[in-house]
Amino acid sequence: MMEEFENKIPILQETIPKASRIATYIYSRAILISILQHFTNGRELVRSGLTHFGTSFIALWCLHENKIALIKMFISDQWKNNKFVKTKYERLIEDVILDKEFWKNIVISLRGASPLIIVLQNG
Repeated sequence: MMEEFENKIPILQETIPKASRIATYIYSRAILISILQHFTNGRELVRSGLTHFGTSFIALWCLHENKIALIKMFISDQWKNNKFVKTKYERLIEDVILDKEFWKNIVISLRGASPLIIVLQNG
């Protein structure tokens, strides 16, 4: 049911893959995990969920919780002086993090999905 929800709503079709790319990118490099932990005070971007169906939304929630830390990370000297920042893909990730529309879409996605997730978890 949640998969259908994710696949049929355009804002989710756009937002969830971007969120996934951010987490995958950061967690694929030890130095970036270290920088992330510095800015988030050790909090993670992805938590294992209570249920399998809500994993995408749990990831969105974790990004939302860490929004300010992520923005600070991607405008920091630690990020700018990192050797990974030189490629087109890294600049794309940075653009997503600094995109106000992306963060707005996360909030909209979470607001839309929250009632359904609550019902499915309690049902």
